[in-house]
Amino acid sequence: MRKYIIFIIVSCLILSGCAGKPENDAATTTTKNSTQSMNTTSTITTTKTTTKVTSTTEAPTTTTAETTQQTNEALTEVLKIYGRANTNGNLNNMGLAAYDSTTKSHIYSLNDGVYSMDPGTGVTQKLFTMENGRAVYLNLSKDWIYFIDSSDGSLQRVSRNSDMTFETLVGSDCLDLRIEQSYVFYRAIEGDTTPIYSWSRPDRAPFRVNPNASNFSHNYSKLYFSIESSSGIRVRVTGTNGSGSDLFQLDGIADQILEMFAYNENEIYFLARLADKKILYLYTDGALKAIPGIDSNSMDIRNLNYDGKYFYYISSGDIVRFDKNDFKLEKVISTGIDAFNLNIVNNWIYWTDANMQLYQLKPGEDNGQILK
Repeated sequence: MRKYIIFIIVSCLILSGCAGKPENDAATTTTKNSTQSMNTTSTITTTKTTTKVTSTTEAPTTTTAETTQQTNEALTEVLKIYGRANTNGNLNNMGLAAYDSTTKSHIYSLNDGVYSMDPGTGVTQKLFTMENGRAVYLNLSKDWIYFIDSSDGSLQRVSRNSDMTFETLVGSDCLDLRIEQSYVFYRAIEGDTTPIYSWSRPDRAPFRVNPNASNFSHNYSKLYFSIESSSGIRVRVTGTNGSGSDLFQLDGIADQILEMFAYNENEIYFLARLADKKILYLYTDGALKAIPGIDSNSMDIRNLNYDGKYFYYISSGDIVRFDKNDFKLEKVISTGIDAFNLNIVNNWIYWTDANMQLYQLKPGEDNGQILK
């Protein structure tokens, strides 16, 4: 089995961890089908997955017709965060699903194919079939679908016209992918290092932004990543040319950053390990804040995601979320499996099992379904 398939499966078992396009990429072309703590109590309550969080206060009685209307609106509602190539939250979880603002559909990777689904009607269409691996780290633009082929780590794109022309942009060894305006950002495997590259001009070679980075994220043209060395762990922000500065350093509060993504420069979430404990932090207003209730060594926490209002993670097979304003934890669904790779598209939720089988939770429903 090739090392990239192994990498993806291992990333599931450990911790699964924009629009725009380069016009004429030089490509191989083929055609084929100071730390603060928050004093907030954090008991977990259960909520049904509708547009709003279920209130713990008494609410007015709603009729069946009103509930149906709310659910129908939730099916096609577009949240502000989903207007670009894909979200950092989804790309933190292998980018298996994305919102397509051009066709107002969901694009998701399932086994050897990539599909488009109309959230209003549920009608699904297979867009293309992979020859070997699976399409991961999906990024969308008006004319192209970008992805990494899991079988060899090649960075590819496929045109969205009737010809479905495939182009190989980087031949192998890519780990991560972000598309932003005219830029392609990706992380590559080079021996024992994983540098970040920026590429915007087809007549120029990709530019190496940093020689060795982990936990890659971005916000428009700013890149965020962590660097681990003998001097400690630091989180850095740079421009596309590599020029930048350290945002913060984790002296004595973390042995390792397990996952991280940036919503913007003033809102960076990361899951850290300190000895045998996992702690979820928010970096905001120049300070690190530990999220309450998520600091226990008995909690299995992974697969961070964010939809612009609610922060999500997986814990012992449960998908849990909280509003960042009050940090009250709510269980969205008990998946009943060892779940991984939490992807969110507006009000819809996707996840996988350990074998990368994709599941979907529709707004207004209590149980997820296996996609086939």
